[in-house]
Amino acid sequence: MDDTIVGISSSGAISILRLSGSKSLEIVSELLSSKNKLKDREICYGKIVDKGVEIDEVLVAFMKSPKSYTKEDVVEIYCHGNRIIAQKIMNSLVDRGAKIADRGEFTKRAFLNGRIDLTQA
Repeated sequence: MDDTIVGISSSGAISILRLSGSKSLEIVSELLSSKNKLKDREICYGKIVDKGVEIDEVLVAFMKSPKSYTKEDVVEIYCHGNRIIAQKIMNSLVDRGAKIADRGEFTKRAFLNGRIDLTQA
């Protein structure tokens, strides 16, 4: 479980892209243009910029290990709920080393890391 994973966890007016793994903060920081630095348990406003092109205005939350659902570093990106925008952000995250999460992989990591038990999974 050394990979940093990413997945789109919602649809609708706001999309949530969730990363979990040791490189989550590093990967997102490469794309986030913000006046503020990401801090544990705070929401930061900024823009996702890839290769000089602004993709979207976003809110970003960072949850430092072990105080997250997976007990790993977790970053959530809240972007506009346009599927194309969410996919562009996802592609940019994958280009920087994140792996697209398998179905149930966030819950699997939570279980394997002792955050939840088998009955909760």
